[in-house]
Amino acid sequence: MMIRKLLPLTFGFALAACGAQEAQSIDTNSPDETVTIESTALELVSEDAELEEDADDATPAADEAGEAEEIAERATRRPIARLRWVCRFLDHRDELRTRLDTDGDGQLSQAEREAARAALEDRAGERGVLRPEGRRPAHRVWSRVRFAFDVNGDGQLDQSERDELMAALESRCELRRERILAEFDADGDGQLSESERAAAQAAHQARREARRQAILGRYDANGDGQLSIEERAAIRRDVRARAEARRDRVKAHFDANGDGQLDDAERAALKAAIRDRVANGRQS
Repeated sequence: MMIRKLLPLTFGFALAACGAQEAQSIDTNSPDETVTIESTALELVSEDAELEEDADDATPAADEAGEAEEIAERATRRPIARLRWVCRFLDHRDELRTRLDTDGDGQLSQAEREAARAALEDRAGERGVLRPEGRRPAHRVWSRVRFAFDVNGDGQLDQSERDELMAALESRCELRRERILAEFDADGDGQLSESERAAAQAAHQARREARRQAILGRYDANGDGQLSIEERAAIRRDVRARAEARRDRVKAHFDANGDGQLDDAERAALKAAIRDRVANGRQS
């Protein structure tokens, strides 16, 4: 039997049975909802280290400099482990909307929507809009997820595509919840006690720190805990090599007619495979 590997702890433990259904009842095409839902998805994606691997095949055109910068960012800043306990996407949307609504009037003004869009588009100076601690969101991973859920390929996420994305992130969270309970619910009561939650938090923090140390161990040649110009150049070289390997891998799996490129049907198959991994994780 195929067993999915344990996904890292990021989201939470509340059941999300009604979340995807309620998503259908809101107007996700309104200006406020469009920017808020995509901003929420970016924030959740940025907290999920495993998504970088699960959506890896999605990059249609490599942004090697941006990807290298995000790797360096993860290496030189200690991880802030946000242990989320709720799977329901709309609860995360409500939390973020409150942060974006800086004047507290219950709706997003044009200026507030513009600030959120700037953060979505990775404009300079907007790091803190979506991440209160000021760390840069994982825009390159988000671009891969967004590519996969843009089913019609128009460069935007319409209402049905956003609904599918919300449902996928909730499904991913629920699978993670099951595996974390299996690992940390020592008394088997189906919940995490305070001590069990503390153990889960500590394990999550340790995994994030181990990832950071692995990057430093590979690239921080002089051991000063920082990345010099030369060390960052080594990251860019590795990113370029991975991008080439990624292109070869995509061609091998999805270029059915062997013409060296993906036609519409082959690209659709690639997107469908990535959407499945976003929702369900990789199987091993």
